[in-house]
Amino acid sequence: MNKIVILFLLISSCGFQKIDKKVPPPPPELVEYIEEFERYYSVKIDYSVDFEDLTYPAVGVCRIYGFGLPEVRIDRSFFEEYKDDYYTIHNVLWHEFGHCSFRLGHDNATLPLIGYPTSIMYPYVFGMSDYYADNIDYYEEELDHRRKNSIMEFEADSECTIKYHIPIKPTRVTPDKTKYNRKKKHEGKDNE
Repeated sequence: MNKIVILFLLISSCGFQKIDKKVPPPPPELVEYIEEFERYYSVKIDYSVDFEDLTYPAVGVCRIYGFGLPEVRIDRSFFEEYKDDYYTIHNVLWHEFGHCSFRLGHDNATLPLIGYPTSIMYPYVFGMSDYYADNIDYYEEELDHRRKNSIMEFEADSECTIKYHIPIKPTRVTPDKTKYNRKKKHEGKDNE
């Protein structure tokens, strides 16, 4: 009988209880991207999103620890360099949200002949290419399709990163803010 009580105490004291972790607010520079992701996919990012000095070539990371909340970290210097390029930051953040919110793994597939990634879950940043900007709707819909048609691919107690190594030559030197009014576009999605 003593062995049963000890076993019960051990099991009940392990990580089976929900960890009530107070989540700090995200940096103001990231709020727009978080809110847009939440609206688009009708989900709540209830985990920590913040800056961190990551080791090159990592520019973003999703960490999931046991039964605790996941966290997203974006490299501070990378963000400073690309903060005015909506598409590059979108690519990095939505990739990491794909890991932490939907538990999706990486997808290394590329399109035949042109070599561009088939998924936003590609393990390298490609948001600085015009191709990403021109096809952002496809990448957002592809992420939605993957989350609805996939089992969890990303395990607890792991870390997944997006890297800066660019196998695709950047084609856009300066951000083109006239291409899309992304904020209005996604606000309109709420009314559908």
